[in-house]
Amino acid sequence: MKNKVQKFGKFLSEMVMPNIGALIAFGFLAAMIMGPLAGFCIKKFDQLMDGHMPVGFEMLINNFSAGIIGMLLAILGYVVVGPVMSGILTVLAAGVNILVSHSLLPLVTIFIEPAKVLFLNNAINHGIFTPLATAQAAEAGKSIMYMLEPNPGPGLGVLLAYMFFCKDKKTKQSAPGAVIIHVLGGIHEIYFPYILMNPLVIIAPIVGNMAAVFWFNLTDCGLVGPASPGSIIAYLMMTPGPDIWKVLVGVAIATGISFGIASPIVKIAGGKNSLEEAIQAAGELLHQLGYVDETYVDAMQEREKLITTYMGMGVAIPHGTSQAKGTVKKTGIVFLQYPQGVDFGDEKAQLVFGIAGIGEEHLDLLAKICEVLEDEEVLEKMKTTDDIDWIMERLS
Repeated sequence: MKNKVQKFGKFLSEMVMPNIGALIAFGFLAAMIMGPLAGFCIKKFDQLMDGHMPVGFEMLINNFSAGIIGMLLAILGYVVVGPVMSGILTVLAAGVNILVSHSLLPLVTIFIEPAKVLFLNNAINHGIFTPLATAQAAEAGKSIMYMLEPNPGPGLGVLLAYMFFCKDKKTKQSAPGAVIIHVLGGIHEIYFPYILMNPLVIIAPIVGNMAAVFWFNLTDCGLVGPASPGSIIAYLMMTPGPDIWKVLVGVAIATGISFGIASPIVKIAGGKNSLEEAIQAAGELLHQLGYVDETYVDAMQEREKLITTYMGMGVAIPHGTSQAKGTVKKTGIVFLQYPQGVDFGDEKAQLVFGIAGIGEEHLDLLAKICEVLEDEEVLEKMKTTDDIDWIMERLS
């Protein structure tokens, strides 16, 4: 008897488990509306009652009001929001079917990738595509709908671009670990911040995924079930044997195109935001203004290797070594802003003052800078202002 019950349980689990993700996630979109709405209603109720609650009854009113508001919203969700979201899902399904019937499915990525970056990836995948794919797979044995969102290729291309070409040291160092988490762990959220820090990069995964979907559509490729999480391992496990090479080619296409588009964007956006480049820029400016010989720039780099010139409060004051005193023509100071910050060790500098002084005059420059930046309002304004006259007035 026990064995029969276990066999029956196994039969049920084999039938239910492949679809449980779709069943659970079917309500994601509605929950994403009702959750914030509940918070908004409670916030407004608290504002309305502020100053009108009898002393000693605060907890009673708060607890009961939360329960009553929750009950009313539950009724609203059941009567109104549920049917509305079902209607929206029907419309979206019809739209996807139109794209499929007209061989325009690759265009779906224009909506998928930006929505993913806004952390709507699970809602899209399990709330929209998985129910559609489940119906298709029941008839055809596989569905391309399972492949649209969890493809790791577009995100991998973005991460590789940051890994090879990002000039921000910390971001560049974090990218290799993110690659492993994204590709093998299937946690796509790991690459979203890399796009959010430079929104123009979103073009890369859109086009990369578009090309991959075109390839999958062309080769009649599909998965037999949802690849969750979006790991390359789960992706391949859900792939029918004859389609494995097609999937690998599709992932490679998405990765290559995404990497090719993201790389120049990351390069251009990087600007002079590495420590070495920031010091180089300050040194070259000192040289161009006639304060120092060209060799003084190398001495500034050497000084930074010996000891950091980061002073705290987002300020760095790079200058040459004592051996480079002979290359100083006249005492001077230059000022550079880096609103995004430059990595000086574990700290970020938004202000970089390059200084050069004859004899001990560099000490006077250091004292002057410290005196000016003692005022926090002046310090914060210096990090963002483009008023050169105001800056010169403070430093003179």
